[in-house]
Amino acid sequence: MGSQYGYNDKKINDDEYAIIVEGNRYSAADYVAKLALYHAAKVTTRIGRTYFRIIKKNDEYLTTHEVTTIVVPITGAGMLFIPVAENAISEPTSILIIQLCEDPGEAQTECINSKEIINELQIVFEKGKHN
Repeated sequence: MGSQYGYNDKKINDDEYAIIVEGNRYSAADYVAKLALYHAAKVTTRIGRTYFRIIKKNDEYLTTHEVTTIVVPITGAGMLFIPVAENAISEPTSILIIQLCEDPGEAQTECINSKEIINELQIVFEKGKHN
């Protein structure tokens, strides 16, 4: 995954979305979870709503493998890549399934105000872009 964060959202049905954020080996798991919450709030406002609820949450580490190779030039045949080491790398991932709440009638305690989340977390992400 390199040094970047991966983000994806997918519409499940009219009012449910999956939000997936993948970190890298240097990412703190809580930072990745906050980033997923932030993106859930952004999706909610993009659709024109204010409130959403989290109906499923899964924070985990996914393991990938990195192979180190050496390159041996072979005259007339190109190059030969020889694997010399393999490292397991754990990368934090946060998956949220959200459901949009009706405004304002359903804005009950289980519904989260997307505008408040964006305002709160935008400050966190601007301070330390890579915690």
